[in-house]
Formats: sequence, structure tokens, C-alpha cells
Amino acid sequence: DLFTIQEALGAIEGTRILFVGDMHARTATSLLHALAPYPEVKMRFLCPPDLDLEAEMRYFLSLRAQDISWTVPIYKKEAFALANIVYVLRPQQENWHRNIEDPVLRQKKISASLEEYYRLCTVDKKILEHLPKSSIVLHPRPRGPELPTEIDSDLRVLHTVQGRNGGPVRIALLQMMHSGEWQKLAKK
Repeated sequence: DLFTIQEALGAIEGTRILFVGDMHARTATSLLHALAPYPEVKMRFLCPPDLDLEAEMRYFLSLRAQDISWTVPIYKKEAFALANIVYVLRPQQENWHRNIEDPVLRQKKISASLEEYYRLCTVDKKILEHLPKSSIVLHPRPRGPELPTEIDSDLRVLHTVQGRNGGPVRIALLQMMHSGEWQKLAKK
């Protein structure tokens, strides 16, 4: 994700990233950890209240003096208008309502929650109208209705490039670790 951002925007430092969706996703947590060393990155979050960042992650980010704020749904258009990067997350419904043991009731709750999720967190053509022309949209996959295929023709939607970049970046990191380059970089 960092490589794709660097490649598309030319820099990570100074970007404004809007996370949209289920903040319990491990991909969101990983990206937040990766962005932590960049103090000039501004982070915004648009998510249902029960899918917000865990307290530990909020604390972790607060220690790094990140510019962080939470967006309420009525300010949705403004949040997109200010973003360089929109990071769309799928609903992690396999983790929802685990405390409900009755499978029928649990599925009803999940269905109701999904309806609300897609109402709030779908990034479609209407939303892209508010996004600056120089911005990008990322999605760690697998994707669902939160990122409709109708927007794939928009050049700002880079989830395919993001997916393609993942393999070579992992290979390069593994090579660095096994070659000893990692230790040399760590000393700098």
C-alpha cells in the first residue's frame, strides 16, 4: 500500500488519507502502523461507530502526534473533498455479533448491519464526484458492494495496481531480510 501511494502521488509525507469502513480490518491496522512514522500524514476515519478503531490503536496513534479526526456521516462529502487517498475497507462481517449464539438471530443482525454499512461506506460514482482529480482510491480486497465495479474505469481507482504491487514488494522485502540489507538499513 505504501509503495502504491508513493508511486501514484510521489510521496507519503503530507498526504491526507480517509479510511472508509470497518476499522477492525487487519489491513487497516497494518497500514496505520506503516503510516505512523510519517508525522505529517493526516488521517480521517469514516465508519459506523461500532466498527471504529480499537482503543489500543487510538492510543498508539496519539503517541505519534498524528493529525487524526473522525468524520460523522453528515460531513461525508467534505471528508472526500479533502482526501488525497481514500482507503476503502470491506465489512468484516465474519467478526460481527459474535456474542449472539442463535444463528438465525445473528444472521438477521448481520444483515441489518450490512445494510447500514453499505449506506454509509460505499464509494460510488456520486462519491467520486467530490474527490479531487489528483486523489487515489485504494482497496485491499476482496472487494464487495462497498466499491462497485462501475467505478473501475475512473483512473483514480487503483485497487488493481495496488494488488499487482503486493507480490513484488513482498519479494523485495524478503530478499532484503535474507541478504543482510535489512541490518545495513537499520543502522542508518
